[in-house]
Amino acid sequence: MDRILLLFGLCFIQIQSSFGCLPGYDVEREKLKEYLGIEWMRNGLEANADLNCNFAKPSQCMWKNMERRARLDSTDFFLFEKTDYTEFPPLKVGPGPTNVAQGERLLLTGDKKSEEQHAIFYSSPIPCQKGVGNLTFTYWVYNGARVEVVLLEDNPRGGYKIAYEKPYVNCGMFQLNSEGCHAEISPRETPFRLGIRAFDMANKEGSFVMIDNILYNSELCNVAIDLGQGFHSEPLATSAEGRSISSAADLNCENFGATCRWRGAGMQHWKRSSSVLPKELIYNLTGTQISPRSAYAIYYMEQGTKPPFDYLRSDVIDCQSMTENMLTFR
Repeated sequence: MDRILLLFGLCFIQIQSSFGCLPGYDVEREKLKEYLGIEWMRNGLEANADLNCNFAKPSQCMWKNMERRARLDSTDFFLFEKTDYTEFPPLKVGPGPTNVAQGERLLLTGDKKSEEQHAIFYSSPIPCQKGVGNLTFTYWVYNGARVEVVLLEDNPRGGYKIAYEKPYVNCGMFQLNSEGCHAEISPRETPFRLGIRAFDMANKEGSFVMIDNILYNSELCNVAIDLGQGFHSEPLATSAEGRSISSAADLNCENFGATCRWRGAGMQHWKRSSSVLPKELIYNLTGTQISPRSAYAIYYMEQGTKPPFDYLRSDVIDCQSMTENMLTFR
């Protein structure tokens, strides 16, 4: 088994230096499959949106690898899939379950170096948390590797910084087939991110960390965008009824008044406003001081609004010529 995990560590070097176990490293990939029953999934984490994540659908997972330019870690996590019924070797790979179901997906990071290697997998921003939050996940380590939970804050100079506050963490290090790692996150009034950090990966024979089944349970603050004390809006009432237009000019709409041929789809409600928006709000969202002129349509969503979302649609265009056509808006 030591020889197998040595080959396992060899594959880590290839992952880091060649962006994965690419063609040409088939022997090492076969060893991973034969003795641990997992296979690397190419581009498995390219698209990641929910803080609860078992990696069955990575595109719905609101976590990602720390960018290398942030200089907070030295390597990445990679997505693997359990492809057979091989059990993980007890006492060597734990404390997570030794029997992982076929088809289960999990993350793996590791290397075969004497120099310390570390990786951070971090969440989308959490604007504000009421009460104590709970983060749990299943994990496995090998050859001295360790795992911890960190809180990340925006760095004024760009990127992120690890907060001084350390959450209380119980990771069941000495319990085989444990339920996983549990972290208690204290209430926070300012935005932050959760981070799962793999570290102490410093062994020439290879060391690694695997994680799965991330769950975050908390009550978030009702964070709203301050549109200013003088902001007023009204329902978007237009003449759009789904009738066909007679010319392209019928869809011109500058003030979203009664003659406008655009409307909401009906799932939520668009509004009409002519209030001046705060300059600092416009800049924060767009990076410019350009603000709406005259009356404009506005669609507001609170943090945590679930789909389906509304959209602004025009009356029917029966036919469009083959000449160049253009739609513009601010």
